[in-house]
Amino acid sequence: MCGCITLSYYYEKREKNKLMQLSNMRDFILHIRTKIDYFLTPLHIIYSEYTNPFIMTLINDDFNNLDFYFEKDASPLIKEFFSSVGKGLKDEEIALCDYTLSKLELIYENNEKELKNKIKVFRTLAIFGGASVCILMI
Repeated sequence: MCGCITLSYYYEKREKNKLMQLSNMRDFILHIRTKIDYFLTPLHIIYSEYTNPFIMTLINDDFNNLDFYFEKDASPLIKEFFSSVGKGLKDEEIALCDYTLSKLELIYENNEKELKNKIKVFRTLAIFGGASVCILMI
């Protein structure tokens, strides 16, 4: 029974981690927007100044392994953003950041709602799975 509960907490932690990574990405895109809007900072300097270890891993990876870190609905949006950012004028860059932030916000809210339901399912399955194993052993 303890094994089933441990497994459910592992899955719960993994799902919470994905949500946290999505939140980190929103913060990073907001940081990019702010630096472009107020300071006209070049993109390579923005990348070098940001200190979040998760974002640094993605930057060093050239944003190639996004499917591993994000849900399938957020990954193409983030790939599109990072393939387009830095190639336009200031107003275009800000519009791109705003568009991406609004879409990521919707994805975040949906994933947050789904997470609550997934946690309930994980815990219920763990309890019933552990109980059924105990009953089978008796």
